[in-house]
Amino acid sequence: RGQLSDALDYFERSAADLRSLSLEQPDDAERQHDWAASVQWIVEIASITGDIDRADELVDQELLIFDDLVARDEDNKEWLRSSLTARISKGYLLAARGVWDFARENAIASTALLEELIADESTELAAREQLVDAYRLIAWIGHATGDFASALDSSQEALSNMQVVEQAGRLNDDRLGKLASIYVARGQLQAVLEQPEQAQQSWQHAALLLSDRASTARSPLLLDPWVRVLMLLGRYEEAEATYDELYARGYKPLRPWPELPE
Repeated sequence: RGQLSDALDYFERSAADLRSLSLEQPDDAERQHDWAASVQWIVEIASITGDIDRADELVDQELLIFDDLVARDEDNKEWLRSSLTARISKGYLLAARGVWDFARENAIASTALLEELIADESTELAAREQLVDAYRLIAWIGHATGDFASALDSSQEALSNMQVVEQAGRLNDDRLGKLASIYVARGQLQAVLEQPEQAQQSWQHAALLLSDRASTARSPLLLDPWVRVLMLLGRYEEAEATYDELYARGYKPLRPWPELPE
């Protein structure tokens, strides 16, 4: 519902309780996993409210625990997916700081393992969504470093995997926003590659995806691409209203907003 401060308080209390349980039973691997996984929620909120330093510190703590757990049991797919979620988050935080090479390393290493998980029916859809996040990160890095054609290829990989999630009927507001974000980013790449018609088509499709939900949705993950596509389509007054709403809730995206023409 976009109540980021309240959500953070809740996740912090939950993580503190799980931390206490893990300290009481330090040899219980499941307790260790549950605590580290709960920290990921704090990382997610800190990442989109401008507290990148805290998010970075916490995700490093997670990774130490997850790497140890995966080393103990390489067949535990839940632990591996949790590790990859944290690793992709680390990649986004590195990208937000402009540390492109290390961000790319995190993303590419994750894609290889996720492709293996997709072959397992029990984890296929969840792994696909994580793969979407990894490819979106690779596309962002490519865009930022001038590798536009490769970035467009990566965005197509993200789109193809997200469409599988869509076809499975799994599009809640957050996932709908993620799908729209892919089209927004594709349009930006197409514009840079001097494909203005394709760019407009991508942005119009993103707007169409979001238009029915944007007026009532509260999720920042849906409203973020809505603001972006409105800006890119030149609908600045509409964009400003939603932007002000997000700003009032403390939302600060890792990826900068599109630059407006002078």
